[in-house]
Amino acid sequence: MALFVLSALLLTACAQKPAAPATTPAAPAPATPAANEPWTLEKAAEPYKGQRIAFWTPTWKEGLDKVAAEFKAKTGIEVEVTAMPNQQLFDKFILDVKTGQGAFDAAMATPSVVAAALKGQEGIVDLSKFMKNAKLFDPAWNKDDVIWDKPSPALVGEKVFGVPANQGALFLYYRKDLFADPKHKDAFKAKYGYDLKPPATIKELGEVSTYFTETEWKAEDGTKGYGIAHFGKKDEGLLWEYEAYVLGLLKEGGAKEPLMIEADYKTALTTDAAVKALEFYKNNLKNSPPGVFEVGNLENRNLFAQGKVAMVITFQSFLTVVHDPAKSKVADKVAVAQVPGHRSRAGGGWHATVNAKSKYPEAAYLWIQYLTSKDVNWQLNELSSIGLNRYSNWTDPRFLKSYPYGDAYDATFKEGYPTPSLPEYQTLHKAFGEEVSAYFASGGDAKTVIQKINDKWTQTFKEAGYVK
Repeated sequence: MALFVLSALLLTACAQKPAAPATTPAAPAPATPAANEPWTLEKAAEPYKGQRIAFWTPTWKEGLDKVAAEFKAKTGIEVEVTAMPNQQLFDKFILDVKTGQGAFDAAMATPSVVAAALKGQEGIVDLSKFMKNAKLFDPAWNKDDVIWDKPSPALVGEKVFGVPANQGALFLYYRKDLFADPKHKDAFKAKYGYDLKPPATIKELGEVSTYFTETEWKAEDGTKGYGIAHFGKKDEGLLWEYEAYVLGLLKEGGAKEPLMIEADYKTALTTDAAVKALEFYKNNLKNSPPGVFEVGNLENRNLFAQGKVAMVITFQSFLTVVHDPAKSKVADKVAVAQVPGHRSRAGGGWHATVNAKSKYPEAAYLWIQYLTSKDVNWQLNELSSIGLNRYSNWTDPRFLKSYPYGDAYDATFKEGYPTPSLPEYQTLHKAFGEEVSAYFASGGDAKTVIQKINDKWTQTFKEAGYVK
């Protein structure tokens, strides 16, 4: 079932034409090693032994360091892993490939950053030439098992400019012990007239959040508990969460597969739902713990893992963390559901790429091939909660046994939407963050704020030549 649904996600994503290449290609046919000479990583790496490559990533450093050490032991190639915040990585990546500095050899990049690196030039390496090289390509690296976004800016004709190393989706994590507590079930039904359950609509999210904020319950450290840990910091999380609300409202209103940016570059910001979603978001911030404007993608996870909130919306990579008793005080009290509104982000994860100015592109390719392999991706998921990048790992019985939320996975991938892969996505995100952060902090008219954001987005589209 999960394999079918993941396939449905990729087919659904094809409707998002703004970032599509002229054609949607298949990855190149794998090379065939010479007869009677089985391929091994150790043999493939012999000419590159002693080389040192720089690898940039947004997170996952602990797991990547361990995998890099294992890679060095096998190949003699050293990988220096540098982690940095998302926005810093975006900015440094684009500056490097546009100016040809060659400060990194390989790096993680979102679809929009891949698209930006290819706009006007090929700032990152076409990996297909390595995939056709029998000495470099691992025949066990199954291209059909990789979850490729469709359309994907990394696939252009027969060229491959990056490989998904992390695929995931937004989910609603909730405290199953609180939701099952008879005291809360009775009190909630008496107040709202329906059974307490993981919220399915935006309205229900507000009501459940309000209930667990206004009702007395203790966090794991004995302090007051709150309803939800919202994104409040001016980073990418603001747009992630807002998109789920506006598209959820549109879907609840009858839209079949709404997108933030349609094929004609009209945006969801022109709808009444856009204003309602922003008003909802701001109003529901009161149901987060104090300091919400300093809460980003790591802080909201920590609030939930420390048992201070009843719910949080975040990515699949949180699964291994929140279920680990060494890292979470609520490891045995967690369950997962779809994000309310049932139109949240799915797919569009980080791609492993090679810098066109790398001094060691073959070594960098071998590293990328290694870290995106089935077994190493599984290992990284266990070590650092990297998103699974292969169908076989998402449907692996080991995964489903540890995290038995198959219905939520299926529904999210079936009904979710992919990350916009426009080269200008980071510009759009910054414009959104600036206006919304100011609105959250000082108030104002939501309709005016949305209009300002839409005007900025439209101007960006004009400057890019998408619209007149």
